[in-house]
Amino acid sequence: EQDAIKIYLRDYWTPLHCDKLPPSVALMIFDCAVNQGQPSAAMILQRALNVKQDGVIGPATIAAAKAMDAEQLLEAVTTAMIMHYSELKGWIIFGRGWIARTVETLYKASKLS
Repeated sequence: EQDAIKIYLRDYWTPLHCDKLPPSVALMIFDCAVNQGQPSAAMILQRALNVKQDGVIGPATIAAAKAMDAEQLLEAVTTAMIMHYSELKGWIIFGRGWIARTVETLYKASKLS
């Protein structure tokens, strides 16, 4: 378990600057990164914020996230995640599971707001 925590911190939480995001949004982006990879999660956040989608969460993305209402951002991130999933090749086969995962994470994230 300790090794998993180290990996999650090193490979997902820290590079995505989740500590600088609203907790609810951080959970969604973290889970998205674990499931789809860091660049996809970063671009989903950037899509939700309507900022340049370069796959790197830097100062501009963080500032935009802090400037937006946390509940509105959570809604926008969830929508962007679902839109991204629907564009993937495996949507027909895996879509139901992806949506279930998104909804379950949204439920947990909404309790953090």
